[in-house]
Amino acid sequence: MTEILLSLLAVVPAVSLVIYFYLQDRYEPEPRGYVIAAFLYGPLVLVPALWVGVRVKGAVDQEWLVLSGTAGQLYEDFMVAGAVEEGFKWLLFMATITRWREFDETMDGVVSGATMALGLAAVENLYYVLDCHRHPGCPVWQHAVLRGVFSVPAHALFGASMGYFVGRAKFVVHRWRLAYLLPASLAVPWLFHGVYDHLCSYVGSTAGWVALGAISVAMWVFVAVAITRALRRSPFKPGADGIAQDGETESGSASSGK
Repeated sequence: MTEILLSLLAVVPAVSLVIYFYLQDRYEPEPRGYVIAAFLYGPLVLVPALWVGVRVKGAVDQEWLVLSGTAGQLYEDFMVAGAVEEGFKWLLFMATITRWREFDETMDGVVSGATMALGLAAVENLYYVLDCHRHPGCPVWQHAVLRGVFSVPAHALFGASMGYFVGRAKFVVHRWRLAYLLPASLAVPWLFHGVYDHLCSYVGSTAGWVALGAISVAMWVFVAVAITRALRRSPFKPGADGIAQDGETESGSASSGK
């Protein structure tokens, strides 16, 4: 019974956030089947990311990795975790979700990116919570709650920022904008992921918790602004003419329906 409750506690934050992001698409939300598919795509990243991550970690001197202190920790946070995981999410997103016919506005990128990341986060969180439960002395309930408050939402925010920039890139009129939108679609979530993971190594102190809270709030603000801008650009907004304020055109039609 305890493992069932812990499993629910591990998965519910991810599912709740999927619903939250889905509801943000006020004008023309994706069909639910596409949302479920995006969620199920997320765990597909785990195996290749783990395989490549082990090799990226092994590519440097292991003694340096342990003894170099901050430098070694930064390598693990930004390269082993951030670059590998976000890189595979980006590749999967570009190879699958961007090709969907229903991906017809920037907001779809935000929702799909967050949802795909939450599929990965749900499986990862389930593993960490149940693994903690198997080790005597591990504060499993506290662990589950803290991960639900910090780690799972962080994954959603990594994915939402990725999806926002991919969505922007998909509907550009001026092709030169791709020169910064596509790199940003990978660089921003990679930066967020690396900084977040690095600050997690300091949570044993008050300053560490404050810093982790600060980056979490900053990411929420960034994504909130992205959602606002994506909704403003929506061709499905009542009275919209399909032309974004910065001169880019969204390809959807308010009369097409999804």
